[in-house]
Amino acid sequence: MKIKPFLFAAIVCGTACLSAEEPKNLLGNPSFTEKRNDGTPAVWNSGVRGGAQGKSKADFSLSPSGQDDRSAGRIAVAEQPRTGAMAEFSQCVPLKSGTTCYVAVYMKILKPGAWANACVELLGEGRKYLNPGVGYPLKAAEKEPAAEYVLYECTFKVAPEHKFANLSLRLQDLGHGEVLFDNAVFFELPEK
Repeated sequence: MKIKPFLFAAIVCGTACLSAEEPKNLLGNPSFTEKRNDGTPAVWNSGVRGGAQGKSKADFSLSPSGQDDRSAGRIAVAEQPRTGAMAEFSQCVPLKSGTTCYVAVYMKILKPGAWANACVELLGEGRKYLNPGVGYPLKAAEKEPAAEYVLYECTFKVAPEHKFANLSLRLQDLGHGEVLFDNAVFFELPEK
């Protein structure tokens, strides 16, 4: 069952929904239904970063096992030495100073091993990482049940130095593992 993301935003804000309009999702291809010619999800960047990148390999594709449809983003890593690298889907979103943002994604761990997680990394001018780095992990309200999609979410306030946010859906500290991501949302919450 798909739960409307705006419902979660209303709960997070502790306010009733005063508008019949759902805020605009700032992410492209949030339900991983569109694909490129190579089979990877359209709009989403995919790759391996950190660690010994040349020694780490990951498979990025679409899975027919979505949270509420027949499509999800899939990252799979075969058995390999742990290198500290991470395989990720990511999208960069421009931010407006002073707004509060809500971010959520459904995640399903098919094969445990590498650490499956989602994080919002805040960037400065020119999409450069801030020093010190600023990020918000998406967290689940409950412990993950086996073989089920679990909602991971967070809210954060945009400071003047935060110009962009990079949503990273990932397998981290590669060794082995497989994870699905679906129905991602990133929107600005209405002011109270």
